[in-house]
Amino acid sequence: MPQLCLNLLCLAPRYDPQADLAAQLDAAAAAGAELVGLDSSFVKAFLRRGARIQDLAGELAGRGLRCYELLYLECSPRDAAGTMAAAERLAGWAEGLGCEYVLSSTPTPVGDESAELFGRCCDLMAEAGAGLGYEFFPWAPIDRFGRAWELIRRSGRTNTGVVLDCWHFLHGPPGEAGVLETLPLEALAYVQFTDSKPVEPEARMREAETARLFPGDGCLDLRGFAEPLLRRGFDGVVSIEVLSPETRAAGAREFARRCLEGARACWT
Repeated sequence: MPQLCLNLLCLAPRYDPQADLAAQLDAAAAAGAELVGLDSSFVKAFLRRGARIQDLAGELAGRGLRCYELLYLECSPRDAAGTMAAAERLAGWAEGLGCEYVLSSTPTPVGDESAELFGRCCDLMAEAGAGLGYEFFPWAPIDRFGRAWELIRRSGRTNTGVVLDCWHFLHGPPGEAGVLETLPLEALAYVQFTDSKPVEPEARMREAETARLFPGDGCLDLRGFAEPLLRRGFDGVVSIEVLSPETRAAGAREFARRCLEGARACWT
C-alpha cells in the first residue's frame, strides 16, 4: 500500500506570513502523518530566527515526522548560474533534513540544455543523499508524463523520477488517461494527490494554486486515477498537495485530518 505524505505548502509562509510551523507539525502528527512536504519558505522563515537546519530536523523527529519532499527548484537554462546556486542551497537543506526528494521543473522544452542542467542539479542532490523529482505542468512545454520522462532519460541520472501530480495529469492534454496503464512504475519518483474545482484550460496556471481541494470534495475522478496504479503494484509515496484559500481557512488540524482521511479513502 502506498505511504501518504502531508504536503504543507498550502499553509506555508509563501501564502501566510504568519504561518505557525510548530502548530502545523503538531497537527500533522496528531492526524497520523509520518511524512511531510515542506516549501522552502518554511525553511527560510525557520533559519531567519537564528536556528540551524539541524534544529528543524529535530523539530520533525521529535514529533515522529520526516520531511519527504522539499519544494521547489526551477531548472532554467536561461539562468543556469542562478539555478545551480538555488540547487546547492536546496541540496544542503535536503541533506540536513534527510529529505528523499527536492521537487523541480523547467520552463523550457526537452533539449540538450535543459537535460544537461537538470542532470547537474541531480548530481548536487545525489551528493546530499537526495533525489530530484520532476513535475510536469499542463501549461508548460513539458506538459505530460512522456515529455517529463524523456527529459529524465536524456539527463542520464538515476536519482530522479517523474512526480505524477493528479491535478496536472487530469487537467492535462486529452488522450492521456491510458498512460496510467502503461507508464513504467520505476519512472515515478512519487505521486501528488488532490481534488479540484472545475477549471477552464486557460485558467489552469492560476488555478493550480487556488483550486486544489480536499480529496473527495471536488470534480476529479480520484479513484479512477488511483485504481490502475494500485492494480499494477504502485506502492510508493502519495503526497497530498491540497492548495486553495478555502482549505487554508480550515486551520492546521482540520487541514491535516481532511487531507489524510480523503486520501486514505482512495488509496486503501
